[in-house]
Amino acid sequence: MKGHVVYKRIAHLIAPTKHVPLGFHGDGAPTSKTKNLFTISFNSLTGQGCTRKTRLIYTVMQKENQCEGALNTLWLYFVWAMNTLLLGYADKDWKGQPIKRRV
Repeated sequence: MKGHVVYKRIAHLIAPTKHVPLGFHGDGAPTSKTKNLFTISFNSLTGQGCTRKTRLIYTVMQKENQCEGALNTLWLYFVWAMNTLLLGYADKDWKGQPIKRRV
């Protein structure tokens, strides 16, 4: 992976102890007796095994609810969640607002 052209281009931005290479897949699918759904899943590019065992569902939404900005909002939330996992805590919510702690 380190020899890949994309990796070489952004290598200066990557901290190996803080970055996990992820793959994403978004797909719409017709369903029966309900509205069409859009699914986003992700997987670690370092994982091994079949798709069923390595891909995790991030979100599912009805296609009709995909308004302008919806995907951008989903990506902002995902980035916040991953950064929170890295830090081990969150002092702000995904919108940047301070989290009120219960005493």
